[in-house]
Amino acid sequence: CAHIPTPPDALDVPAPWLPWDDDVAQRTYTCWAQQMPGVAVTIIGYQYSDGRPVYREIYVEDSDDACDMNAERARILGRLLVDAADALDRLNGVTPPFI
Repeated sequence: CAHIPTPPDALDVPAPWLPWDDDVAQRTYTCWAQQMPGVAVTIIGYQYSDGRPVYREIYVEDSDDACDMNAERARILGRLLVDAADALDRLNGVTPPFI
């Protein structure tokens, strides 16, 4: 799949291509990321060798197992998730809703 270019929204070098289904390969890459103390939110893109549109999803990682989900951490996570949802809409060509 060396002839397939890296997606323009990739923030880093995509992962290696992996066999997916019926002679189709897939690779992942990061297309958006934000981090605050104890939590990281990332948008991961999935690119396929057969030319289908990139699929993107939001991934949440809690990196502070010693800390409970208190009100402050919930607000931090909430802000990151709203930012990620808006970014995902933009990456998918959708105008984010105004809430």
